[in-house]
Amino acid sequence: MAECEWGKMCNSIEDNGAHALSEALSTNSTLTTSYLTGNLIEGSGVQALADALKINSTLTTLDLQSNSTGYENTAQALTEALTTNGTLTTLYLKNNSIGDNGALALSQALKTNSTLTTLD
Repeated sequence: MAECEWGKMCNSIEDNGAHALSEALSTNSTLTTSYLTGNLIEGSGVQALADALKINSTLTTLDLQSNSTGYENTAQALTEALTTNGTLTTLYLKNNSIGDNGALALSQALKTNSTLTTLD
């Protein structure tokens, strides 16, 4: 388990927990902000969250800082979500080692997304 630092949520949420949260996000119509900072969410967890973003119409802020999302396929999953989601305005991905290919994938989504105003 990663060591928690001041200001990080550090709830030890892994992919299974992200899948459960994704199911809830798919039907939830009130939640606007989700802080999942400093957890252990990786590929399949991010994919599940991205799939939920394709359906969810209320979430405006998703904070995935300092997880283990730094794989090309997770950036691609978020890219696909950003092309269809019309409500997310803020996405935090700091300290995830997305890399050049991940940044390239995300940049493609920004060409068509009209709601995201903050990408960190």
